[in-house]
Amino acid sequence: HASSLRNVSACLALARVRAGLDTTVSDLLKDIVPVDFESAKDLLSRAMEDPPDDFPHIPSSPRAAAGCLRIQILEDEGGASHITMSSVIEETLELVAKAEREAEEESARREAAKGGPGEGFGELNAGTSSSFNAGDKVEANFAMEGTYYSGVVVSVENNFV
Repeated sequence: HASSLRNVSACLALARVRAGLDTTVSDLLKDIVPVDFESAKDLLSRAMEDPPDDFPHIPSSPRAAAGCLRIQILEDEGGASHITMSSVIEETLELVAKAEREAEEESARREAAKGGPGEGFGELNAGTSSSFNAGDKVEANFAMEGTYYSGVVVSVENNFV
């Protein structure tokens, strides 16, 4: 039902199951929802759409993840035209760029709210000079489905937390 209301996380989670992949929502889904790639592509298209003006802010990262999965399905099927593939790739790259801007804005907002580095939650974004130390509090968007988990860095090796 949530996917029919264009809930991005629900569309992405259900599309993953429809594509035969796991999801963080429930292990039971893969037992009751049949694999259907056409349905998965439709759900991913819904997830990628611009949110209506009357909806609250919907983050771009799960929408970008939907685009990546849609590209992979189209590539695996091999029947998409070059125009279709180019369009989906372009839209996905725009969502990725928007998600990166949103992450930078959120990082700046958190930094300003906590009064400086080393306190509260940190983020690891590709291409940034952020560094983590054992004991730092972090928050992560698991599987890009919009489910965030808090944690504490146990160790850091070669920029991997």
